[in-house]
Amino acid sequence: MERVACTGKCYYVLALALFQFIECGMLLLIILKCKVEGFLAYVLLDLTLVMLFLPVIYFLLYWKNKKIVMSKNEITYYPILGKVRTYSWNDVRKVRYASGGRGSKGRIIIVTDKTISIEKDMKQFALIEKMIKEKGYLQVKIK
Repeated sequence: MERVACTGKCYYVLALALFQFIECGMLLLIILKCKVEGFLAYVLLDLTLVMLFLPVIYFLLYWKNKKIVMSKNEITYYPILGKVRTYSWNDVRKVRYASGGRGSKGRIIIVTDKTISIEKDMKQFALIEKMIKEKGYLQVKIK
């Protein structure tokens, strides 16, 4: 196993973006059908669209950009926004499992100077987990 790429390109994330987009469109139609006039109506409309489109943008950026590439010597992290970071395994301070939030299945957290989160929904998660265990991290200690 030379290099393993774990990406956010899973159907779950696209489904969330599509659901949020449909919800935004339905709310937009409801607001336009109510025929509320005046400045307050435009402010309400703008706030609603911004608040509903932000998750759509987040999910699409996650699907398109998030990626973690691991090899025997290094970890390359492609965040949703920002620059690509490359770390040596010597830079890793801590690796642990983390329970997920609402509706999440959990994730692996890698702590370097930044925190890298690898969600279980990402493609190739099992191979990444196996590689991390081969490096000696994520060992379960039974007392």
